[in-house]
Amino acid sequence: MAKMKRMLSVGLAGCITASAMMMGAGASNLSDSAVQASTQKLAYMDIKSAPEALQDDILAARAEIIFGERAWTVDGAVQLVKADGTIQQLPEFKDLYPDWDIPNIDYSDRATSSTFEYMLNELDPNQPWTIDGAVQAVKADGTVEKLPELSELLGINMDAPARAVSGKVLFNNPVPLKISHDQDSAPFYSFNSTGESIRTMVQTLPGDRCNVGYTNEDTHQSVGWYPNMEKGDSLDLVNPTSGTRYGVRASVNKASDVGIGGFIVYIPN
Repeated sequence: MAKMKRMLSVGLAGCITASAMMMGAGASNLSDSAVQASTQKLAYMDIKSAPEALQDDILAARAEIIFGERAWTVDGAVQLVKADGTIQQLPEFKDLYPDWDIPNIDYSDRATSSTFEYMLNELDPNQPWTIDGAVQAVKADGTVEKLPELSELLGINMDAPARAVSGKVLFNNPVPLKISHDQDSAPFYSFNSTGESIRTMVQTLPGDRCNVGYTNEDTHQSVGWYPNMEKGDSLDLVNPTSGTRYGVRASVNKASDVGIGGFIVYIPN
């Protein structure tokens, strides 16, 4: 949201009529609701007739809406499976956003931190720790001191049980969850499709909710997006194209949901 405030304060000034200008010099002081209203107005401008200097800002505003509060899919590629097994079909992108294009995403130059690096950044550098009891401290008098587990210090469940699913597990690991619009989050798991449907289950969360999406990494476009998923929910990639490389992404919308989540990606029976 802060990024959009800065963008709008520059992009709108002098480029659109006074009726569309809600930002001005005091853009940084606008409420989130005012920024959202301005984002909507900018996104729905006619990009073909808009000044060239404004077109990138229009696309950025559209991307913020596309990866916002509404779930969508492309050609039925993605569906939600609730914790109780209920299947929810998603609306088509073309029906929600006619005449809009799905933003292209290129992760080739985007470095991502590993879960281990993320955890270390969250830890007091003077705090001793170990993983799976691999290290212990021995005092000068011979007393052995067991060190606390890294996962316990950070309140993370590092052992999301694969037995909770029925199928072939492809990925079962903790994943750093950061505040990010979907176009800014790189995949935490990528795979070459064999044509079988893929399911990504939210096992554990540091907060209440997270966003999950799938990307066709060959075309650099998303094929489905679901915001505000809860623990126990799953997102299915249905009948993916064999030989195509896909990626699974996850992010959160607010600071209280930032942390380490547990995800399982598998081929359901």
